[in-house]
Amino acid sequence: MNVKKNGLLIAVLGALQLTGCGGSDNNTPATPPVAERPSTENPPSTVEPNFSLTTFKSNTCGSEKVVADIVYHSADGSFISTERTSTSGEIASLLPENTQHISLVYNTTTENGDRHLQIQTLLNVAEGFKIDSLSFNDKEPCGCSAITYDLTTLKAQAPDSTAFNVSATPILLSEAQEQFNTCATEAQTLVFTQSEVGHKGGLFDTSKEATITLSDQQITASGTPVDLSAIQFDDQETISFSSYSGNNEVHSVIVNQAAYINPSYKDKNQLVIFNDLATVNYLSLNRPLHMQLTDDLSYTSYFTAMNRVSDEGKVSDLTHIQLNDVLTSAYESFVNSIKDESQMAELDFSAIDYRVNLAIVNYKWESDVQGKVHWQIITDGEETIPQLKFDNVVQEIEPNDLSVTLTLSALNTEHTFNDLRAAYLNSMISFEKRVESKLFDKMASYSLTHQP
Repeated sequence: MNVKKNGLLIAVLGALQLTGCGGSDNNTPATPPVAERPSTENPPSTVEPNFSLTTFKSNTCGSEKVVADIVYHSADGSFISTERTSTSGEIASLLPENTQHISLVYNTTTENGDRHLQIQTLLNVAEGFKIDSLSFNDKEPCGCSAITYDLTTLKAQAPDSTAFNVSATPILLSEAQEQFNTCATEAQTLVFTQSEVGHKGGLFDTSKEATITLSDQQITASGTPVDLSAIQFDDQETISFSSYSGNNEVHSVIVNQAAYINPSYKDKNQLVIFNDLATVNYLSLNRPLHMQLTDDLSYTSYFTAMNRVSDEGKVSDLTHIQLNDVLTSAYESFVNSIKDESQMAELDFSAIDYRVNLAIVNYKWESDVQGKVHWQIITDGEETIPQLKFDNVVQEIEPNDLSVTLTLSALNTEHTFNDLRAAYLNSMISFEKRVESKLFDKMASYSLTHQP
């Protein structure tokens, strides 16, 4: 499928048609038994599948197995064949002969009529590829539970405390109304207070509609503020902090640098961990940047450096991927390789930050035929991406207003790329798998988006 004529990417995916021995009792010698000859036939061989996965759709409410289409490509991107995952989202088979690349395609229409086409392409899987899960985004809005927090008791017990996660903003209990209504999207919520004696917190079930009466007896876990005294901030940076209990994000907050360093933030500090509640906590520094490379080539970039917070509230090794001339030159070459009439897109980020071990290319566009399209390709950052063809499985169109995002990640691992990619994809289905993988401990990423 030709994908180059309009300057970036054309003729891309369209509306899917997806389609014994014996003896003697007399003097006569017994006839000796006849030995069976071993069979000369070879037993049937068992051929193990070398490609297996389960496809899901997921959002903050959870995950659900879905049917997706699989397209097999040869090394030059030519179409080989197609099949579908089972009704339980599973596939376990042998790769067709000459398979080098695989694309998984998921088409949906939301309740309000929006059509979404999602594609995930796995390059260089000729030796086989096995993962537990491959997740698409669930485009339906995530539901929430109507929760009423009754503060009557807590107001009487701790009037000088500030309460967090009861309303959209921190509230001083002495001035608060007796009830707050909210809609919780997570199955659990961390509610905590701050006073002169410190932070106290508790986890509450918010998986279904309920009235929760808050009191000192329920909010007993001691909190430890995160210590960022050793961190050097950029003026444009923000701090993102999240706490998880199992797979549920129970607390999250984003604080910009100016607010954090203001003395008043001490009295409303939400960067707090609660070891007694066995939560897992991550903190990241995030920095946006817009650059104009040429008259017709500009991009918005986003730096992230992340690490897990220790039980002592310490966080370190928040080191961004460095922006330099080598990186911007490599990105410009990548965009230009898509613009010309060649049959390939070239990535070569081998000369940038030595930590980078995974690159993700995301194409997005919208058309009347396909709806909203998102195509993701995961590579190692040094790759020739062929023109992937889909035969008559999809309808070719020429998209307009195509955006291209390249994300370079330095993940915490010593895996080879194939194993790293598998671990990364598995980690997308659950936070517990993400923690177990340790990929996001001391990680850094740098994304660049070009949009006409």
